[in-house]
Amino acid sequence: MNREKLVAALQKISLFVTDSRVRRSDIVKALKVAASKKTVGEWETVDHGVTASDYFQGAGSGDYDMVFTGIGYSLKEALEDAAEQLASAGWEIPEGLEKEIEEADDKDEVADVINRDKPAMEWTVKHRSIPMGSLLLEDTFDSHEDALEFVTKRLEKLEKEGFEISELGDDEWEVGEPEDSGMVPDNVGYITITDNSEELDIWQEAADESEVQYFASIRVSEQKEDE
Repeated sequence: MNREKLVAALQKISLFVTDSRVRRSDIVKALKVAASKKTVGEWETVDHGVTASDYFQGAGSGDYDMVFTGIGYSLKEALEDAAEQLASAGWEIPEGLEKEIEEADDKDEVADVINRDKPAMEWTVKHRSIPMGSLLLEDTFDSHEDALEFVTKRLEKLEKEGFEISELGDDEWEVGEPEDSGMVPDNVGYITITDNSEELDIWQEAADESEVQYFASIRVSEQKEDE
């Protein structure tokens, strides 16, 4: 039975509805929508992987009638998005396709790609001498605690050697020569602990603007009348 005949038959059935709360026109409209649903005969899912939106070339239908492309953070999420478009376009999603989507990999591949080039959080200890205009010491640490421990030991050693230590604020110290050292006057150095948060902020801003997505498509062909 073709769709026209099915709709006509369903309209006749609606004539027997006696509930006054249900309008016959609404029933006919709902029946027409149901009758207009396209049945998927064949389908194919396509895994495009992770890429930036600007570089995605799109997907063709190939030997199928239609193609729907979805995005997400994983293959499963992208296929779910494509399936929603498929359903919105009036296609009935077969159980086999639903099962394939349900079993798709749900790992957040986008985060892995984005974080692959993310700089590590680190702290750098710098010991510089203003008069000399040169960097005397620079060491990098994985944590602030390690950097502070390193500086504390160095300051203790400098104090024992007669240097004058003044704390200027959080993570910054002034190191002055002893008055009787005979060194160049006002030979002052500074020890500081700095992190690379600014570099991380720049990276995060670039990552947010990259619009990296996982792309996947569903190609479908309509089931023939005699199938």
